[in-house]
Amino acid sequence: MSKDRVSVLSLGLILLFASLLHLPALKFLLPDFAIEDEMIVLQGFHQMLSGDFQSLAFYKYPGLIMLILALLIYPANLLYNFKTIIHLKTFADFKFLLLHPTLSEQSIIYLARFSSLIAGILALWIFFHIFRNQIRARASLIATLILAFSPAFLFSTSVFKNDGFLLLSLLILLNASFHILEKAKKRDYIIASFAIALCLSAKFHLFSLVPLIYAHFLHYKELSLRKIIFHKHILLSLALSLILFFIFSPFQFLHPIQTASSIALELAIQSRGNALLKASSQAWYHLPILFQLLCAFPLAFGIISYLTSLAGLKFLPATLGKQHFKLFISYPLFFFITWAIISRLGFPHLYLTLTPFFAISSGIFLDRLISKKLIQQIISATLLICSVLFNLVCIRELSLAQSSIVYQSLDSCKNLLPKTEMIFAFFPYRPLAGSDYLLYFQFQPQFQLTNNWLSKNQPSKILIHQTNYLSYLDNPELESQSSKTFFELSQGKLGYRKIKEWQAHLKYAQVYQYLFPDLEHFSVALYQKEQAHSP
Repeated sequence: MSKDRVSVLSLGLILLFASLLHLPALKFLLPDFAIEDEMIVLQGFHQMLSGDFQSLAFYKYPGLIMLILALLIYPANLLYNFKTIIHLKTFADFKFLLLHPTLSEQSIIYLARFSSLIAGILALWIFFHIFRNQIRARASLIATLILAFSPAFLFSTSVFKNDGFLLLSLLILLNASFHILEKAKKRDYIIASFAIALCLSAKFHLFSLVPLIYAHFLHYKELSLRKIIFHKHILLSLALSLILFFIFSPFQFLHPIQTASSIALELAIQSRGNALLKASSQAWYHLPILFQLLCAFPLAFGIISYLTSLAGLKFLPATLGKQHFKLFISYPLFFFITWAIISRLGFPHLYLTLTPFFAISSGIFLDRLISKKLIQQIISATLLICSVLFNLVCIRELSLAQSSIVYQSLDSCKNLLPKTEMIFAFFPYRPLAGSDYLLYFQFQPQFQLTNNWLSKNQPSKILIHQTNYLSYLDNPELESQSSKTFFELSQGKLGYRKIKEWQAHLKYAQVYQYLFPDLEHFSVALYQKEQAHSP
Protein backbone atom coordinates (compact mmCIF):
# COMPACT_ATOMS: atom_id res chain seq x y z
CA MET A 1 0.00 0.00 0.00
CA SER A 2 1.38 3.45 -0.94
CA LYS A 3 2.35 5.99 1.73
CA ASP A 4 -0.44 8.33 0.60
CA ARG A 5 -3.07 5.66 1.10
CA VAL A 6 -1.64 4.73 4.48
CA SER A 7 -1.69 8.36 5.63
CA VAL A 8 -5.24 8.92 4.39
CA LEU A 9 -6.40 5.69 6.05
CA SER A 10 -4.68 6.70 9.28
CA LEU A 11 -6.32 10.13 9.12
CA GLY A 12 -9.70 8.48 8.61
CA LEU A 13 -9.17 6.30 11.68
CA ILE A 14 -8.17 9.32 13.76
CA LEU A 15 -11.28 11.24 12.68
CA LEU A 16 -13.52 8.23 13.33
CA PHE A 17 -11.93 7.65 16.74
CA ALA A 18 -12.31 11.31 17.64
CA SER A 19 -15.95 11.38 16.51
CA LEU A 20 -16.94 8.29 18.49
CA LEU A 21 -15.31 9.56 21.67
CA HIS A 22 -16.91 12.99 21.24
CA LEU A 23 -20.49 11.75 20.86
CA PRO A 24 -21.21 11.07 24.58
CA ALA A 25 -20.00 14.58 25.45
CA LEU A 26 -22.75 16.07 23.26
CA LYS A 27 -25.29 15.00 25.90
CA PHE A 28 -23.80 17.24 28.61
CA LEU A 29 -26.69 18.24 30.97
CA LEU A 30 -29.29 17.17 28.38
CA PRO A 31 -32.28 16.82 28.37
CA ASP A 32 -32.78 19.27 31.24
CA PHE A 33 -30.24 22.05 30.75
CA ALA A 34 -28.06 23.82 28.20
CA ILE A 35 -25.16 26.15 28.79
CA GLU A 36 -26.09 29.82 28.84
CA ASP A 37 -24.37 30.70 25.55
CA GLU A 38 -26.35 28.02 23.71
CA MET A 39 -29.64 29.40 24.98
CA ILE A 40 -28.61 32.95 24.08
CA VAL A 41 -28.03 31.82 20.49
CA LEU A 42 -31.33 29.94 20.43
CA GLN A 43 -33.11 33.03 21.73
CA GLY A 44 -31.38 35.10 19.04
CA PHE A 45 -32.55 32.67 16.37
CA HIS A 46 -36.20 32.93 17.44
CA GLN A 47 -36.02 36.72 17.60
CA MET A 48 -34.33 36.81 14.22
CA LEU A 49 -37.38 35.02 12.79
CA SER A 50 -39.65 37.71 14.20
CA GLY A 51 -37.41 40.53 12.92
CA ASP A 52 -36.39 41.65 16.41
CA PHE A 53 -32.65 42.39 16.51
CA GLN A 54 -32.54 43.85 20.02
CA SER A 55 -31.73 40.52 21.67
CA LEU A 56 -28.61 40.05 23.80
CA ALA A 57 -27.51 37.42 21.27
CA PHE A 58 -26.88 40.08 18.61
CA TYR A 59 -24.71 42.06 21.00
CA LYS A 60 -22.76 39.01 22.16
CA TYR A 61 -22.32 37.23 18.82
CA PRO A 62 -22.16 38.17 15.15
CA GLY A 63 -24.90 36.68 13.02
CA LEU A 64 -23.06 33.64 11.59
CA ILE A 65 -23.87 31.32 14.46
CA MET A 66 -27.58 32.23 14.22
CA LEU A 67 -27.42 31.58 10.46
CA ILE A 68 -25.82 28.17 11.09
CA LEU A 69 -28.56 27.36 13.59
CA ALA A 70 -31.19 28.31 11.01
CA LEU A 71 -29.55 26.08 8.38
CA LEU A 72 -29.73 23.23 10.89
CA ILE A 73 -33.24 23.78 12.19
CA TYR A 74 -35.11 24.37 8.92
CA PRO A 75 -34.26 21.05 7.19
CA ALA A 76 -34.63 19.12 10.45
CA ASN A 77 -37.99 20.76 11.15
CA LEU A 78 -39.26 20.00 7.64
CA LEU A 79 -38.17 16.40 7.96
CA TYR A 80 -39.74 16.14 11.41
CA ASN A 81 -43.03 17.54 10.06
CA PHE A 82 -42.97 15.70 6.74
CA LYS A 83 -46.40 14.15 7.22
CA THR A 84 -47.85 17.53 8.18
CA ILE A 85 -46.36 19.24 5.11
CA ILE A 86 -48.09 16.76 2.80
CA HIS A 87 -51.48 17.89 4.09
CA LEU A 88 -50.83 21.64 4.00
CA LYS A 89 -53.21 23.44 1.67
CA THR A 90 -51.78 26.95 1.34
CA PHE A 91 -48.38 28.61 1.18
CA ALA A 92 -49.35 30.64 4.25
CA ASP A 93 -49.59 27.41 6.23
CA PHE A 94 -46.15 26.37 4.99
CA LYS A 95 -44.71 29.79 5.90
CA PHE A 96 -46.20 29.52 9.38
CA LEU A 97 -44.57 26.12 9.81
CA LEU A 98 -41.21 27.55 8.77
CA LEU A 99 -41.43 30.48 11.17
CA HIS A 100 -42.59 28.33 14.09
CA PRO A 101 -40.31 25.27 14.37
CA THR A 102 -41.82 22.46 16.42
CA LEU A 103 -38.59 20.69 17.27
CA SER A 104 -38.00 20.37 21.00
CA GLU A 105 -35.30 22.51 22.56
CA GLN A 106 -33.43 19.35 23.53
CA SER A 107 -33.34 18.20 19.90
CA ILE A 108 -32.22 21.63 18.68
CA ILE A 109 -29.38 21.84 21.23
CA TYR A 110 -28.17 18.32 20.43
CA LEU A 111 -28.32 19.02 16.70
CA ALA A 112 -26.44 22.28 17.20
CA ARG A 113 -23.74 20.56 19.24
CA PHE A 114 -23.42 17.92 16.55
CA SER A 115 -22.75 20.68 14.02
CA SER A 116 -19.89 21.91 16.24
CA LEU A 117 -18.45 18.41 16.14
CA ILE A 118 -18.74 18.30 12.34
CA ALA A 119 -16.97 21.67 12.09
CA GLY A 120 -14.21 20.31 14.32
CA ILE A 121 -13.78 17.16 12.23
CA LEU A 122 -13.56 19.24 9.04
CA ALA A 123 -10.98 21.46 10.74
CA LEU A 124 -8.88 18.38 11.56
CA TRP A 125 -9.08 17.20 7.95
CA ILE A 126 -7.95 20.59 6.60
CA PHE A 127 -5.26 20.83 9.27
CA PHE A 128 -3.71 17.53 8.19
CA HIS A 129 -3.71 18.42 4.50
CA ILE A 130 -2.18 21.86 5.09
CA PHE A 131 0.93 20.46 6.75
CA ARG A 132 1.35 16.95 5.34
CA ASN A 133 3.76 18.18 2.66
CA GLN A 134 5.53 20.68 4.90
CA ILE A 135 6.37 18.53 7.92
CA ARG A 136 5.87 15.00 6.47
CA ALA A 137 2.68 12.97 6.64
CA ARG A 138 3.63 11.09 9.82
CA ALA A 139 4.35 14.26 11.78
CA SER A 140 1.13 15.78 10.47
CA LEU A 141 -0.84 12.70 11.60
CA ILE A 142 0.68 12.91 15.08
CA ALA A 143 -0.16 16.62 15.24
CA THR A 144 -3.74 15.91 14.10
CA LEU A 145 -4.18 13.28 16.80
CA ILE A 146 -2.84 15.64 19.47
CA LEU A 147 -5.07 18.49 18.28
CA ALA A 148 -8.15 16.23 18.22
CA PHE A 149 -7.72 15.42 21.90
CA SER A 150 -6.58 18.75 23.25
CA PRO A 151 -8.90 20.01 26.04
CA ALA A 152 -9.75 23.18 24.11
CA PHE A 153 -10.82 21.14 21.07
CA LEU A 154 -12.70 18.56 23.14
CA PHE A 155 -14.68 21.26 24.93
CA SER A 156 -15.36 23.53 21.95
CA THR A 157 -16.67 20.72 19.75
CA SER A 158 -18.95 19.24 22.42
CA VAL A 159 -21.09 22.37 22.92
CA PHE A 160 -22.67 24.80 20.48
CA LYS A 161 -20.26 27.71 20.51
CA ASN A 162 -18.70 29.74 17.74
CA ASP A 163 -15.14 28.60 18.52
CA GLY A 164 -15.26 25.41 16.45
CA PHE A 165 -16.45 27.32 13.39
CA LEU A 166 -13.78 29.95 14.04
CA LEU A 167 -11.07 27.27 14.06
CA LEU A 168 -12.32 25.86 10.76
CA SER A 169 -12.37 29.34 9.20
CA LEU A 170 -8.89 30.16 10.50
CA LEU A 171 -7.39 26.98 9.03
CA ILE A 172 -8.97 27.75 5.64
CA LEU A 173 -7.38 31.20 5.90
CA LEU A 174 -3.99 29.76 6.89
CA ASN A 175 -4.03 27.42 3.90
CA ALA A 176 -4.86 30.30 1.54
CA SER A 177 -2.15 32.44 3.15
CA PHE A 178 0.50 29.79 2.49
CA HIS A 179 -0.56 29.75 -1.17
CA ILE A 180 -0.40 33.57 -1.30
CA LEU A 181 3.12 33.42 0.11
CA GLU A 182 4.16 31.03 -2.66
CA LYS A 183 2.25 32.25 -5.74
CA ALA A 184 -0.14 35.08 -4.77
CA LYS A 185 -2.89 34.04 -7.17
CA LYS A 186 -6.17 35.93 -7.28
CA ARG A 187 -8.04 32.75 -6.34
CA ASP A 188 -6.09 32.48 -3.08
CA TYR A 189 -6.94 36.08 -2.15
CA ILE A 190 -10.63 35.32 -2.74
CA ILE A 191 -10.48 32.23 -0.52
CA ALA A 192 -8.67 34.26 2.14
CA SER A 193 -11.38 36.94 1.94
CA PHE A 194 -14.06 34.32 2.42
CA ALA A 195 -12.23 32.85 5.43
CA ILE A 196 -11.66 36.27 7.05
CA ALA A 197 -15.35 37.08 6.63
CA LEU A 198 -16.21 33.82 8.39
CA CYS A 199 -13.79 34.64 11.22
CA LEU A 200 -15.29 38.10 11.66
CA SER A 201 -18.88 36.89 11.51
CA ALA A 202 -18.11 34.01 13.87
CA LYS A 203 -16.46 35.98 16.67
CA PHE A 204 -15.39 39.49 15.57
CA HIS A 205 -11.95 37.87 15.24
CA LEU A 206 -9.84 40.77 13.99
CA PHE A 207 -6.68 38.72 14.59
CA SER A 208 -7.59 36.80 11.43
CA LEU A 209 -6.31 39.70 9.32
CA VAL A 210 -2.73 38.92 10.36
CA PRO A 211 -1.98 35.83 8.18
CA LEU A 212 -3.34 37.42 4.98
CA ILE A 213 -1.57 40.76 5.44
CA TYR A 214 1.73 39.18 6.45
CA ALA A 215 1.66 36.61 3.63
CA HIS A 216 1.03 39.43 1.16
CA PHE A 217 3.90 41.43 2.65
CA LEU A 218 6.33 38.48 2.50
CA HIS A 219 5.48 37.68 -1.11
CA TYR A 220 5.92 41.27 -2.32
CA LYS A 221 8.70 42.27 0.10
CA GLU A 222 10.93 43.42 -2.78
CA LEU A 223 8.43 46.15 -3.68
CA SER A 224 8.24 49.47 -1.90
CA LEU A 225 6.04 49.68 1.18
CA ARG A 226 3.61 51.98 -0.63
CA LYS A 227 3.14 49.49 -3.49
CA ILE A 228 2.66 46.64 -1.05
CA ILE A 229 -0.03 48.50 0.89
CA PHE A 230 -1.92 49.77 -2.16
CA HIS A 231 -1.61 46.60 -4.20
CA LYS A 232 -4.97 45.86 -5.83
CA HIS A 233 -5.07 42.24 -4.62
CA ILE A 234 -4.85 43.10 -0.94
CA LEU A 235 -7.24 46.06 -1.20
CA LEU A 236 -9.84 44.06 -3.11
CA SER A 237 -9.40 41.15 -0.72
CA LEU A 238 -10.04 43.28 2.35
CA ALA A 239 -13.02 44.96 0.68
CA LEU A 240 -14.48 41.58 -0.26
CA SER A 241 -13.97 40.38 3.32
CA LEU A 242 -16.01 43.31 4.61
CA ILE A 243 -18.81 42.73 2.09
CA LEU A 244 -19.00 39.02 2.90
CA PHE A 245 -18.95 39.81 6.61
CA PHE A 246 -22.07 41.94 6.19
CA ILE A 247 -23.71 39.19 4.12
CA PHE A 248 -23.00 36.52 6.74
CA SER A 249 -23.99 38.85 9.56
CA PRO A 250 -26.39 41.54 8.24
CA PHE A 251 -27.21 42.80 11.73
CA GLN A 252 -23.73 44.31 11.93
CA PHE A 253 -24.35 46.21 8.69
CA LEU A 254 -27.77 47.46 9.78
CA HIS A 255 -26.65 48.45 13.29
CA PRO A 256 -23.00 49.61 13.17
CA ILE A 257 -23.18 51.52 16.47
CA GLN A 258 -24.49 48.48 18.34
CA THR A 259 -21.80 46.39 16.64
CA ALA A 260 -19.05 48.69 17.89
CA SER A 261 -20.60 48.63 21.36
CA SER A 262 -20.77 44.84 21.38
CA ILE A 263 -17.11 44.52 20.37
CA ALA A 264 -16.12 46.97 23.11
CA LEU A 265 -18.26 45.08 25.62
CA GLU A 266 -16.69 41.76 24.67
CA LEU A 267 -13.21 43.21 25.10
CA ALA A 268 -14.21 44.62 28.49
CA ILE A 269 -15.61 41.28 29.64
CA GLN A 270 -12.50 39.40 28.58
CA SER A 271 -9.99 42.01 29.68
CA ARG A 272 -8.06 42.40 32.88
CA GLY A 273 -11.09 44.00 34.48
CA ASN A 274 -12.87 40.64 34.78
CA ALA A 275 -10.82 37.88 36.36
CA LEU A 276 -13.28 35.00 36.13
CA LEU A 277 -10.52 32.41 36.19
CA LYS A 278 -7.85 34.32 38.04
CA ALA A 279 -8.55 33.48 41.63
CA SER A 280 -5.46 34.50 43.57
CA SER A 281 -3.89 37.89 42.98
CA GLN A 282 -0.95 36.79 45.17
CA ALA A 283 0.18 33.93 42.89
CA TRP A 284 3.28 34.90 40.93
CA TYR A 285 2.30 32.60 38.08
CA HIS A 286 -0.87 34.66 37.57
CA LEU A 287 1.04 37.75 36.57
CA PRO A 288 0.46 39.03 33.00
CA ILE A 289 1.96 36.79 30.30
CA LEU A 290 3.01 34.19 32.91
CA PHE A 291 -0.68 33.45 33.40
CA GLN A 292 -1.02 32.41 29.76
CA LEU A 293 2.31 30.57 29.58
CA LEU A 294 2.01 28.66 32.85
CA CYS A 295 -1.75 28.30 33.36
CA ALA A 296 -3.98 28.98 30.35
CA PHE A 297 -1.93 27.15 27.70
CA PRO A 298 -1.40 23.97 29.78
CA LEU A 299 -5.15 23.80 30.42
CA ALA A 300 -6.11 24.50 26.80
CA PHE A 301 -3.62 22.11 25.22
CA GLY A 302 -3.00 19.59 27.99
CA ILE A 303 0.11 19.62 30.15
CA ILE A 304 1.94 16.75 28.42
CA SER A 305 1.15 18.02 24.92
CA TYR A 306 2.16 21.53 25.92
CA LEU A 307 5.56 20.37 27.19
CA THR A 308 6.25 18.38 24.01
CA SER A 309 5.27 21.39 21.91
CA LEU A 310 7.76 23.57 23.78
CA ALA A 311 10.43 20.97 23.08
CA GLY A 312 9.59 21.10 19.38
CA LEU A 313 9.79 24.88 18.97
CA LYS A 314 13.48 24.86 18.05
CA PHE A 315 12.82 22.50 15.12
CA LEU A 316 10.12 24.67 13.51
CA PRO A 317 12.32 27.04 11.41
CA ALA A 318 14.36 24.22 9.86
CA THR A 319 11.30 22.03 9.22
CA LEU A 320 8.99 24.67 7.74
CA GLY A 321 11.58 26.85 6.02
CA LYS A 322 12.38 30.45 6.85
CA GLN A 323 9.52 32.16 4.99
CA HIS A 324 6.87 29.61 5.91
CA PHE A 325 8.00 29.72 9.53
CA LYS A 326 7.59 33.52 9.63
CA LEU A 327 4.06 33.23 8.30
CA PHE A 328 3.29 30.26 10.56
CA ILE A 329 4.37 32.10 13.70
CA SER A 330 2.80 35.47 12.83
CA TYR A 331 -0.75 34.72 13.98
CA PRO A 332 0.01 32.96 17.31
CA LEU A 333 2.67 35.53 18.18
CA PHE A 334 0.39 38.50 17.49
CA PHE A 335 -2.52 36.82 19.27
CA PHE A 336 -0.40 35.96 22.29
CA ILE A 337 1.16 39.39 22.69
CA THR A 338 -2.13 41.29 22.44
CA TRP A 339 -4.22 38.79 24.41
CA ALA A 340 -1.69 38.23 27.20
CA ILE A 341 -1.60 41.96 27.88
CA ILE A 342 -5.35 42.39 28.33
CA SER A 343 -6.74 39.01 29.40
CA ARG A 344 -6.93 37.22 32.70
CA LEU A 345 -9.28 34.53 31.43
CA GLY A 346 -8.20 30.92 31.25
CA PHE A 347 -11.18 29.20 29.64
CA PRO A 348 -9.78 26.61 27.18
CA HIS A 349 -12.00 27.57 24.25
CA LEU A 350 -10.54 31.09 24.20
CA TYR A 351 -7.21 29.61 23.13
CA LEU A 352 -8.58 27.07 20.65
CA THR A 353 -7.18 28.93 17.64
CA LEU A 354 -3.66 28.60 19.08
CA THR A 355 -3.84 24.82 19.51
CA PRO A 356 -3.01 23.96 15.84
CA PHE A 357 0.31 25.77 16.20
CA PHE A 358 1.17 23.93 19.41
CA ALA A 359 0.08 20.67 17.78
CA ILE A 360 2.46 21.15 14.84
CA SER A 361 5.38 21.82 17.17
CA SER A 362 4.50 18.77 19.25
CA GLY A 363 4.04 16.61 16.15
CA ILE A 364 7.47 17.59 14.79
CA PHE A 365 9.16 16.79 18.12
CA LEU A 366 7.52 13.37 18.52
CA ASP A 367 8.16 12.51 14.86
CA ARG A 368 11.87 13.25 15.33
CA LEU A 369 11.97 10.94 18.34
CA ILE A 370 10.33 8.15 16.33
CA SER A 371 13.03 8.50 13.68
CA LYS A 372 15.82 7.70 16.17
CA LYS A 373 16.77 4.77 18.43
CA LEU A 374 14.33 2.21 19.83
CA ILE A 375 14.30 3.71 23.31
CA GLN A 376 13.42 7.12 21.86
CA GLN A 377 10.67 5.55 19.77
CA ILE A 378 9.23 4.04 22.94
CA ILE A 379 9.44 7.41 24.69
CA SER A 380 7.70 9.11 21.76
CA ALA A 381 4.87 6.56 21.68
CA THR A 382 4.47 6.77 25.47
CA LEU A 383 4.29 10.57 25.41
CA LEU A 384 1.68 10.49 22.63
CA ILE A 385 -0.51 7.87 24.32
CA CYS A 386 -0.23 9.53 27.74
CA SER A 387 -1.05 12.92 26.22
CA VAL A 388 -4.24 11.66 24.58
CA LEU A 389 -5.40 9.60 27.56
CA PHE A 390 -4.60 12.28 30.14
CA ASN A 391 -6.54 14.91 28.22
CA LEU A 392 -9.52 12.60 27.75
CA VAL A 393 -9.61 11.61 31.42
CA CYS A 394 -9.25 15.18 32.70
CA ILE A 395 -11.91 16.66 30.44
CA ARG A 396 -14.26 13.80 31.26
CA GLU A 397 -13.66 14.32 34.98
CA LEU A 398 -14.22 18.07 34.76
CA SER A 399 -17.45 17.50 32.81
CA LEU A 400 -18.74 14.95 35.35
CA ALA A 401 -17.80 17.26 38.21
CA GLN A 402 -19.90 20.05 36.73
CA SER A 403 -22.93 17.90 35.95
CA SER A 404 -22.87 15.82 39.15
CA ILE A 405 -23.24 18.75 41.54
CA VAL A 406 -26.10 20.12 39.44
CA TYR A 407 -28.20 16.96 39.53
CA GLN A 408 -27.24 15.94 43.08
CA SER A 409 -28.29 19.30 44.48
CA LEU A 410 -31.50 19.55 42.48
CA ASP A 411 -32.61 15.99 43.23
CA SER A 412 -31.87 16.35 46.95
CA CYS A 413 -33.77 19.62 47.23
CA LYS A 414 -36.66 18.31 45.16
CA ASN A 415 -37.19 15.45 47.59
CA LEU A 416 -37.15 17.82 50.57
CA LEU A 417 -39.70 20.27 49.18
CA PRO A 418 -43.36 20.46 50.15
CA LYS A 419 -45.58 20.14 47.07
CA THR A 420 -46.62 23.79 47.23
CA GLU A 421 -43.14 25.31 47.57
CA MET A 422 -40.63 26.26 44.90
CA ILE A 423 -36.98 27.18 45.37
CA PHE A 424 -35.19 29.97 43.55
CA ALA A 425 -32.08 28.54 41.89
CA PHE A 426 -29.19 30.69 40.64
CA PHE A 427 -27.39 28.51 38.11
CA PRO A 428 -25.04 29.22 35.17
CA TYR A 429 -27.17 26.88 33.05
CA ARG A 430 -30.55 27.49 31.46
CA PRO A 431 -33.41 24.99 31.89
CA LEU A 432 -34.92 23.57 28.71
CA ALA A 433 -38.65 23.44 28.06
CA GLY A 434 -40.08 20.16 29.29
CA SER A 435 -37.59 19.68 32.12
CA ASP A 436 -39.18 18.24 35.26
CA TYR A 437 -37.08 20.57 37.39
CA LEU A 438 -39.18 23.52 36.22
CA LEU A 439 -41.96 22.15 38.44
CA TYR A 440 -39.84 22.55 41.56
CA PHE A 441 -37.43 25.40 40.89
CA GLN A 442 -37.51 28.94 39.55
CA PHE A 443 -34.19 29.34 37.76
CA GLN A 444 -32.63 32.79 37.71
CA PRO A 445 -29.53 34.16 35.94
CA GLN A 446 -26.65 34.48 38.37
CA PHE A 447 -26.23 38.22 37.84
CA GLN A 448 -29.70 38.80 39.34
CA LEU A 449 -28.58 37.78 42.82
CA THR A 450 -28.55 41.27 44.36
CA ASN A 451 -29.73 42.91 47.56
CA ASN A 452 -32.61 44.55 45.69
CA TRP A 453 -33.76 41.20 44.32
CA LEU A 454 -33.62 39.58 47.77
CA SER A 455 -35.56 42.46 49.33
CA LYS A 456 -38.22 42.32 46.63
CA ASN A 457 -38.76 38.54 46.53
CA GLN A 458 -37.94 37.50 50.13
CA PRO A 459 -37.30 33.82 49.26
CA SER A 460 -37.25 31.37 52.16
CA LYS A 461 -34.71 29.12 50.42
CA ILE A 462 -32.12 29.79 47.72
CA LEU A 463 -30.10 27.20 45.82
CA ILE A 464 -26.87 28.74 44.51
CA HIS A 465 -24.26 27.37 42.12
CA GLN A 466 -21.24 28.89 43.88
CA THR A 467 -18.46 28.22 41.35
CA ASN A 468 -18.61 31.52 39.49
CA TYR A 469 -18.94 33.63 42.64
CA LEU A 470 -16.04 31.87 44.38
CA SER A 471 -13.81 32.50 41.38
CA TYR A 472 -13.26 36.06 42.65
CA LEU A 473 -11.96 34.97 46.07
CA ASP A 474 -9.47 37.64 47.21
CA ASN A 475 -10.15 40.08 44.38
CA PRO A 476 -12.90 42.24 45.95
CA GLU A 477 -12.08 45.13 43.63
CA LEU A 478 -13.18 42.99 40.69
CA GLU A 479 -16.42 41.75 42.17
CA SER A 480 -19.73 42.34 40.46
CA GLN A 481 -22.78 43.37 42.45
CA SER A 482 -24.08 39.79 42.40
CA SER A 483 -20.80 38.36 43.75
CA LYS A 484 -20.73 40.95 46.55
CA THR A 485 -24.28 39.96 47.46
CA PHE A 486 -23.31 36.29 47.41
CA PHE A 487 -20.41 36.81 49.83
CA GLU A 488 -22.62 38.83 52.19
CA LEU A 489 -25.28 36.12 52.00
CA SER A 490 -22.81 33.26 52.55
CA GLN A 491 -21.33 35.05 55.58
CA GLY A 492 -24.77 35.33 57.20
CA LYS A 493 -25.01 39.11 56.87
CA LEU A 494 -28.32 39.02 54.95
CA GLY A 495 -30.22 36.71 57.29
CA TYR A 496 -29.47 33.43 55.49
CA ARG A 497 -27.47 30.43 56.59
CA LYS A 498 -26.05 27.53 54.62
CA ILE A 499 -27.87 24.31 55.49
CA LYS A 500 -26.46 21.94 52.86
CA GLU A 501 -23.62 21.89 50.32
CA TRP A 502 -22.70 19.61 47.42
CA GLN A 503 -19.09 19.54 46.24
CA ALA A 504 -17.32 17.78 43.39
CA HIS A 505 -13.72 16.69 43.93
CA LEU A 506 -11.21 16.16 41.15
CA LYS A 507 -8.83 13.21 41.16
CA TYR A 508 -6.83 13.06 37.93
CA ALA A 509 -7.16 16.75 37.10
CA GLN A 510 -5.89 17.95 40.48
CA VAL A 511 -2.82 19.48 38.86
CA TYR A 512 -5.09 22.05 37.22
CA GLN A 513 -6.42 23.04 40.64
CA TYR A 514 -2.96 24.30 41.51
CA LEU A 515 -2.87 26.41 38.35
CA PHE A 516 -6.49 27.55 38.77
CA PRO A 517 -7.63 27.66 42.42
CA ASP A 518 -11.15 28.23 41.08
CA LEU A 519 -11.33 24.58 40.05
CA GLU A 520 -11.36 23.62 43.73
CA HIS A 521 -14.80 25.17 44.07
CA PHE A 522 -17.22 23.07 42.04
CA SER A 523 -20.05 23.41 44.55
CA VAL A 524 -23.74 24.13 45.02
CA ALA A 525 -25.23 25.23 48.35
CA LEU A 526 -28.73 25.57 49.77
CA TYR A 527 -29.33 28.68 51.89
CA GLN A 528 -32.34 29.27 54.15
CA LYS A 529 -33.68 32.29 55.96
CA GLU A 530 -32.86 32.21 59.67
CA GLN A 531 -36.48 32.41 60.76
CA ALA A 532 -37.54 29.56 58.45
CA HIS A 533 -37.56 25.94 59.63
CA SER A 534 -34.79 23.65 58.42
CA PRO A 535 -35.92 20.91 56.05
